[in-house]
Amino acid sequence: MSAEGLHGEEMDLDVVVIGAGIMGSWAGLNLVNLSSHDSLRVAIIEQFPLPHARGSSHGQSRIYRLAYPERHQTVLARDSLQAWLQLQHAHPLDPIITRHDCIPSFLLIDLQILPHTVIVTIDSECPLLRIADEASHGTIERCLDSLAASCPKGTYRALSKQDLLIEFPWIVHGHSDLRGLLDSNARILRADKCIRYVQEEFQKNGGKILDGMKITGVEMGDTVTVTGEREGESKEIRCRNLIVCTGAWSSNILSFLGIHHAPLQPMKMAVPYFKIKPGHTQSQVSMVMEIQALGHFYSTPQLEYPGLIKVAPDHGVAVDPDLRDMGDVSAEVERTSRFVAAHLPGLDPRPAIVETCMYTMTPDKMSILDRHPQWPNISFATGFSGMGFKLSPYIGKVLASWAMGQEVAYDLIPLQLNRFEQSHIASNF
Repeated sequence: MSAEGLHGEEMDLDVVVIGAGIMGSWAGLNLVNLSSHDSLRVAIIEQFPLPHARGSSHGQSRIYRLAYPERHQTVLARDSLQAWLQLQHAHPLDPIITRHDCIPSFLLIDLQILPHTVIVTIDSECPLLRIADEASHGTIERCLDSLAASCPKGTYRALSKQDLLIEFPWIVHGHSDLRGLLDSNARILRADKCIRYVQEEFQKNGGKILDGMKITGVEMGDTVTVTGEREGESKEIRCRNLIVCTGAWSSNILSFLGIHHAPLQPMKMAVPYFKIKPGHTQSQVSMVMEIQALGHFYSTPQLEYPGLIKVAPDHGVAVDPDLRDMGDVSAEVERTSRFVAAHLPGLDPRPAIVETCMYTMTPDKMSILDRHPQWPNISFATGFSGMGFKLSPYIGKVLASWAMGQEVAYDLIPLQLNRFEQSHIASNF
């Protein structure tokens, strides 16, 4: 997507969003739709030409789920689903989300994102199987508590070791005492299509995207001045409100705002795909699996590449995001191969394809969603630790609401930056 530039009076805007990843794109779409009668002037600035694969929002699939051990994560994911379904309805001929039928009434929340009624066709189901060994049984219990607090019975269930052996015989337990749960609310988001259509809806409703612009400074105040370089020329854009959604580059942009203590670590992540062995089948489920000896892994069913299953580690290699190609993820690929060999014998443990992406980690693996301590017209969202994509519609709504001076119903204290000030986990990060 090649975006038009801004000229003359268009350099004075109501809201500027820095970062055209999925988070910034949903913030922009929420802004232009929530303010449709006010003709709000909104622009998203992106440092790379669009589309690109340098950040965290590219790729073919993401797992949407409600099974989180933290209740606020379950609520944010639950209240993001309606927007994903509305986006699918706006593009009915191009599936972007699996299982977009059977919409529970408790999920039908009016987010005012797209002016469409949700009437969509049936697609394949893809529930989430979450499994843990004895060291992480507590995580399963907390997930079940979160689901019980936010979702009706019948949309999830606990799985004993015997249940897993009967229903999912293709998983080898070894010496582990595995327990789990099945989250029937889960789906697969087709990431590249999702972000493309969110940006198209944003532009269709009057938003502007200025890509290929590297930010060089931010001057704070009641009017915020954003400076940058694009095609060898200096640019200066003024706005009443600024939203920062810059992923792995957040530390740099936050430093322009005088915020130097955000504990953020960009990570290069391996995304391997493994071939299904002849004569073997795999259930149409996504999976999150925690094994103490090998780590935390996730998988999606056969979707992107025929005959291949994505199985990826939830840990990567610390990198400078501008030098991400220098990061060596071979050790993580090898660890994943050992996991596949030990627990998924229906797959060839030699990866057929290895792709990469970026996570921006925080010490507690929870995002940072906050406003500037001195300038409430500046807000930022970062550090999603690999869990942001599915939450992005509602995170975007929070950011848009702040920019428009509207109240936010959620208790966002668990996501504020100052939670790390007295936390010992941040000191060694």
